[in-house]
Amino acid sequence: MRRSFAALVLLFCGLLVPAGLQAGQAPGGPGGRPGRRQFSPEEMRRRMEEFRRRMSERLRERLGASEDEWKVIAPLIEKVRQAQGELRFGGGAFRFMRGRPGRGPQGRPPREPQTEVGKAVQNLRQILDKEDAKPKEIKAALERLRQARKKAEAQLKEARENLRKVLTLRQEAILVMLGILD
Repeated sequence: MRRSFAALVLLFCGLLVPAGLQAGQAPGGPGGRPGRRQFSPEEMRRRMEEFRRRMSERLRERLGASEDEWKVIAPLIEKVRQAQGELRFGGGAFRFMRGRPGRGPQGRPPREPQTEVGKAVQNLRQILDKEDAKPKEIKAALERLRQARKKAEAQLKEARENLRKVLTLRQEAILVMLGILD
């Protein structure tokens, strides 16, 4: 699972190599800081969409799914990935290691969490940031986080079961190897 994640990260990084560097131009572009490529939000969205499209096509080919089969399988895989993301990153585990309390990377305010696990982690983080946090508050917030994770785990289990129902045994084995199924 770690290998497939690492491969995805390397592939994604390869897609982000600035075109200027490939052409031998100086990094940063006009008015940009040296060593940093300036991406517009539209360009980033376009690149991410292209990356997702390519990854989806590769996965479809690897599973040996026809176009019609893929129309059924792809949304189910997406539901599993969303449920996995809820458990892995829903709480912003990496944001816990930040500079000043209430600030995100580079001093920006952290983004509002979108998931129940994320909200529960944020609530617990806010309580832990208080010097005078009471054990009762911490215990209640910790219990809310555990409940949110338990609910997310149940959703992941359901999403995986729904996906398994439409797969061949070979396809299931491939998805287990990729860490999409367990």
